[in-house]
Amino acid sequence: MITNYNIAGIMLQVRHRDDGIFKYINEELKDYKYDGLYIGDIFIDINAGNNNLNLPAKAIRILYSYDYLKASYDNKIYSLKHRKSMICTNYKNKTASINYVLADKEIVNEFRCSIKWLIIKSIEEKGMAYIHGAAARYNNKNILFTGDSGSGKSSCLLRLISAGAEIISDDNVLVNGRKITPFCLKTSVKGDMVERFNLKSDQDKSFLKPGIKGDLDGFDIIIFPKIWNHSESKFTPIDEKDAVSILADIYLKETRLINVPAMKHEEILRRYKNIAKGSKCYIFYAGNQEQEVREALLNFLGNKR
Repeated sequence: MITNYNIAGIMLQVRHRDDGIFKYINEELKDYKYDGLYIGDIFIDINAGNNNLNLPAKAIRILYSYDYLKASYDNKIYSLKHRKSMICTNYKNKTASINYVLADKEIVNEFRCSIKWLIIKSIEEKGMAYIHGAAARYNNKNILFTGDSGSGKSSCLLRLISAGAEIISDDNVLVNGRKITPFCLKTSVKGDMVERFNLKSDQDKSFLKPGIKGDLDGFDIIIFPKIWNHSESKFTPIDEKDAVSILADIYLKETRLINVPAMKHEEILRRYKNIAKGSKCYIFYAGNQEQEVREALLNFLGNKR
């Protein structure tokens, strides 16, 4: 079977057998299904029940643990997990395939990561930029939260949502010059998040979706959240140069972590300079008491003009 998607102008085609991994991926991307003429950017091949997990003879190991192996050969990155799956990703040709017998959550997340970065490399080739962050429209302002994994980006987004903000993007922010393209993959809101952010449990499965249609004009405020062990939160303003440097560093850390080819440094700085230009930029040191952090964030953004 063939299913097509259109994500921010990037055409993605998936060949599959309507199997478990495809159903998971489709659940995330179903809002981007496309029935028109397919002009391919990315091709994905999902091979359920295929136990061919053999690396090419000349593949070079780049990462290894007791149950995980990553190797490279001929512009391809190979990922083997638990001897139950093999993912092959070619960032040059924009293709990915997975052979697997049994799929678990770790395998699905690894394959999801490959698809995400194929989308990112495709939008970069079309002149757009990717930011690892979360974005919302609140108090008539376009607000970006960005930082390393675990810095509190999604938590800040959820605090705004609980106060009536509209979602622009979560986890993956796509920008063309200064134009923001609303985009979200599926993000679950479970457990303590329901209680912490006053969200209803029936919003769980497909809760984080763009609430805004059409492109937006730039970010009014860019916030770099950090978590510190203090009872009181605070905001520290930073200038455009420092903001661009932090944005570039976040991008380079992520590409190095998963062995994805990065843009040239000069190009990274140019694109992020366009994004930060005209934005007010802050580091947000979030305290260790949820109620205080929420009030500090909402009061600060409510007072911004």
